[in-house]
Amino acid sequence: MTIDDDGRRRGSPRPRVSIVIPAWNEQDYLGECLEAIAAQTDPPDEVIVVDNGSTDATGRIAASYPFVTVLEEPIPGIVPARNRGLNAATGDVLGRIDADSIIDPGWVAVVRAHFTRAGTDEVAGITGSGDALIDGHPALGHLLGKATLEYGYYPISEILTGGQVMVGCNMAITRTAWETIREDAFPDHTKVHEDLDLSVLIHRAGGHIHHLPEMRIRTRRVELEPPAKLWWRLRIWPNAVTRHQHAVRVDAMSEKHGQPERTGAAGSDHTIA
Repeated sequence: MTIDDDGRRRGSPRPRVSIVIPAWNEQDYLGECLEAIAAQTDPPDEVIVVDNGSTDATGRIAASYPFVTVLEEPIPGIVPARNRGLNAATGDVLGRIDADSIIDPGWVAVVRAHFTRAGTDEVAGITGSGDALIDGHPALGHLLGKATLEYGYYPISEILTGGQVMVGCNMAITRTAWETIREDAFPDHTKVHEDLDLSVLIHRAGGHIHHLPEMRIRTRRVELEPPAKLWWRLRIWPNAVTRHQHAVRVDAMSEKHGQPERTGAAGSDHTIA
């Protein structure tokens, strides 16, 4: 085992696990999320809630838990809030969930066990499964979660990207992965699904992503979205791939003509047609 100058452990048999939670006006959900973290059979080493300019009690709720570090990110949007938390996290493994994610009691144990086996020196990520939490109807919630993720989001996204993808409400990546891809990890979240974008960046950097069915969450926020929002979600789905196509072409031309390749996991082009 080696120790970095800032004290982080590399190649440790027990990797440190951080959990990052971006939050904006989440007072109705955040408490249940943090209670689930407090009930872990294997507690995380660090929990960061990034308050993204909330006007409700989100920040006060987060600060009431002694194991939580509360950060503020004034730039609105899931991407600035997520990046603020991931940049500040000190773990070897960086978990990322939503403020309405209720992780199963063994979630951290599953994440830690995977990276204890696999190590944390590679560009790698994991993602899991989940249920919708519908009071009095657990079977319906399980069916809805399975249909949404395992029969919807995952297979469609994998067709578009060519590999396993992660879902933002239930994922973890190595610190090595984040340090490799973060230079390009700032898409416009109104035009790109940010979790898909992270997945594409990991694959482009030569990394890999695994789906762990036992890495489970539940979510209480179950909404029937209007057709216009559903259409928006579908319309921007391919953008996580097309955002990087120009960079792929430039890298290929650089290699062909013996020119230096551009730095960063996916170049510096951030324009979406």
